[in-house]
Amino acid sequence: MRPFWDESCIFLGSAVTWQFVAIRHAEAIKGYAGWSWLSFCLGLLTSSIVGCSSGCSHVGSTKDTPPSSESQLVDGGCAPSDKDPTSRYITIDVHGKKRHFFLVPPIGSAKVVDLIIGFHGRGRSGEHVAAVWELGQNSLRPYVGIFPDGTRQPWFRSLVGWDTRSEASVDLQFYDALVDWAAAQYCIDRTRIHVLGHSWGGGMANLVACARKGLRSLVSVGGGGPTFPCQAPVAAMIVHGTSDQDEPISTGQLNVTTWSFYNSCGNGQSPASVDGCVQFSDCLKDYPLLWCEHPGGHGWPDILRGGRLLNWLQRP
Repeated sequence: MRPFWDESCIFLGSAVTWQFVAIRHAEAIKGYAGWSWLSFCLGLLTSSIVGCSSGCSHVGSTKDTPPSSESQLVDGGCAPSDKDPTSRYITIDVHGKKRHFFLVPPIGSAKVVDLIIGFHGRGRSGEHVAAVWELGQNSLRPYVGIFPDGTRQPWFRSLVGWDTRSEASVDLQFYDALVDWAAAQYCIDRTRIHVLGHSWGGGMANLVACARKGLRSLVSVGGGGPTFPCQAPVAAMIVHGTSDQDEPISTGQLNVTTWSFYNSCGNGQSPASVDGCVQFSDCLKDYPLLWCEHPGGHGWPDILRGGRLLNWLQRP
């Protein structure tokens, strides 16, 4: 569960800018799910002014050059050392405050590993989602799994979650600190960082993807997407249940439309490598967009279990 439609947020963008974006891409929008460009425009303007699920963040032009595909290793964690193989909680200092995350170490002997950071939904914990999401492990392409704990949010009834209001979020600083910690401890490939989120965590994952360049993947499950200009495209999988009573499926559809714009996708769809998902056509190279509509509710769906999600994240 998450506080998206009934939360208020600071609107830092321009309604005029978004009206231009909606009209400019009217034909592409009209071809998706029977939406008209007018309904999209009004929906986007309304969600921008009244509320946003992933945080309001005016962070730059959509024309920024995508990151290089060349490997960018961080030397700090690449020296041979004995790493504790047990999953456990870690505490770090982030600008004078103690923050906690649940660590899932990599398996296998590969020197260079991916980094997966997963944000839980309202009232949950990192340890909880690390178990419930059932990502699994693959020794051929191991990863470091970091599942941070949210904190009570005074701006939203002191519920445990994330500050998704803007790019000034302290949880963006937390994200940066998590990447730095992982790079100091393990040999992380900076071009293979994946952010995942469920519900409120889906909004946080979208905020990270919108405000931070160079991500390999974004996966948002039952969460809202960005409503402000983002820095760069990202390979994205948007997952939503048709029976979701906590976050309407229209939120996921709008999320798809937004990333379709940033990834310069066409209107065509074809079956994706993940069962139950479709992939949009003509997206920018290395920036696919998947829409995964399932008949379930707001929980983590079975279509992502059993290594299915991990297989997509670990694509070449």
